[in-house]
Amino acid sequence: MAGEQRTSLPTKGEGGTQGVPSHISELEPKTSPISSPVISAWALNSKGGLDMAAKTKIAILLCDHHCVQTQCHGIKCFRALNNREGAFSDYKDKDLELVSYVTCTGCPSGAVGNKVLAELKKIGVEIVFLSSGAVCGFPPCPYIGYLRDLTEKGFGMKMVVGTHPIPTTFWEWHKAAGSWDSAEWQEYIKPTTTDEKTREAYINIDGPVKSQPPFTRPL
Repeated sequence: MAGEQRTSLPTKGEGGTQGVPSHISELEPKTSPISSPVISAWALNSKGGLDMAAKTKIAILLCDHHCVQTQCHGIKCFRALNNREGAFSDYKDKDLELVSYVTCTGCPSGAVGNKVLAELKKIGVEIVFLSSGAVCGFPPCPYIGYLRDLTEKGFGMKMVVGTHPIPTTFWEWHKAAGSWDSAEWQEYIKPTTTDEKTREAYINIDGPVKSQPPFTRPL
């Protein structure tokens, strides 16, 4: 149409992108996909192009008794992963890729090696997080030491005990029962002990609840 003004699209020239200010002509992410102090999730390759920084593949191994049979929705685990809380707090500088969320196949498990860990190894999983259900169940899992040895020594993957922070309710119940009194159990619960405020926030999936007498609060 007469009088219509046309705006030319920016074109790539030898000196950069024509028509685009130099300070934005070559964009590069300045932070990683997760909130962390790392420089960038991108890195220059040998040819000067951009490569996505390698992701660390992880899996969450569910306690069949406490998680699967009770139809756990997994919301606390995913919340902890996304917020880098609980056992995930040590990985704020890592770009974690969850590639499997799988049952241990039952207690005592007869197939966790060939049916689960072997398959996780095949797809490149580096870290297996044993769900907090194994710590918080009634009773807590008696095979944690064996599962960790099998995962690390048998299949060459790291195992972290726990996922989401231990909710205050479970903290109080197990403390009263002496479930975690031994030095061995103190080591197991360390990644998910966190602090009182964080434990309170994981009582309900909706966040903190008002303080109530012990053993009467909701799960």
